[in-house]
Amino acid sequence: MTTEQVAPLMRPIMGGIGLAFFLVGLIVYIYEKRKTANCKAETSGIVIAYNFTGGAPLPVVEYQVDGRAYREKHYCYQVITIKKEGQPRAEFSGARDVYMDENCAMHVRRDPSINYVEAAERLWKPGSALPVYYNPKKPDQAYVGRKPWKFPVMSRTFMITGIAVALLGLAVSLMATL
Repeated sequence: MTTEQVAPLMRPIMGGIGLAFFLVGLIVYIYEKRKTANCKAETSGIVIAYNFTGGAPLPVVEYQVDGRAYREKHYCYQVITIKKEGQPRAEFSGARDVYMDENCAMHVRRDPSINYVEAAERLWKPGSALPVYYNPKKPDQAYVGRKPWKFPVMSRTFMITGIAVALLGLAVSLMATL
């Protein structure tokens, strides 16, 4: 096929792919916003274990609603991985190999000598209490620590990728017709 034959196909193909990405991002955004809005009830949960999703040691909390036990892991907005070299020593000293800042971002120093289970245990002691915000109608929908307040990262990524792919398809098809 020649460039003139391919160019008209680029707009609908790339536009369709871009639209699909954008819609997935929009659906995730709507789901997360509804979940956040519905998690109005508050209780206290107990740290029972740790989950190492995304390279960060996050506590798993068990909480009870109406006599039934539920489990949920702590939510963090992002994991910031920092190499040992060049890192200010004040931030990562001894017990602060892993810490969570005021914006709920998890900072993890990458160093083979760090025991991440011990670091997580120093941050959230086993048996310690953390607040849990849950949906009274569906108690298995919950957030540990605090409710998210930022635009969900996965949603944002899909929406931006969708827009970029659609614009790229438009640009390629316009350039091919020149």
